[in-house]
Amino acid sequence: LIGLPAAFHLDQQTGALPQKLNHASAATQLATSSVLQTIPAVIELAAVAVVLSQLHQPVLVGIFLASAATYALIFSRGVTAVRRSSQDVSAHAISAQATLADALLGVETIKSFNAGHEANRRYCNATEALERSLCALDAFYELGVRAMTLTHSARTEAGDGCQVEGGGGLTG
Repeated sequence: LIGLPAAFHLDQQTGALPQKLNHASAATQLATSSVLQTIPAVIELAAVAVVLSQLHQPVLVGIFLASAATYALIFSRGVTAVRRSSQDVSAHAISAQATLADALLGVETIKSFNAGHEANRRYCNATEALERSLCALDAFYELGVRAMTLTHSARTEAGDGCQVEGGGGLTG
């Protein structure tokens, strides 16, 4: 193992498996909950459509169907947008957690290759995408993130870190 390059040891991503399983479990729960919440709404909409058709008012039926179709279209577009951003956040969170877990699990290997700076750089790169997505804080919360630094050592969109010359941090 010592004869292998440091990149081999740093690129394993074994820490991603627990995160992927956790995210898959959360997604399954969300999908199940969504289906269980949607079924009563669909039954209610069908009942309204039947009642309106029994009133022999084609204008009301047409308005109802047009409203339902418009709502479905807007809702599906919203779901698509949220799904894309959630997948992106999830992928970045998995990458960051996997990079950190692998660095912690392989700390002795990293030390033997004197690759601490490389491991730190990889973790900073993995978390940088999360730090830039401040608008996705609700999605982070849903994915289980409870704390994260806005800045630490580098400059981000939120402010300057402690190692940036000039001190343009969050407080000034």
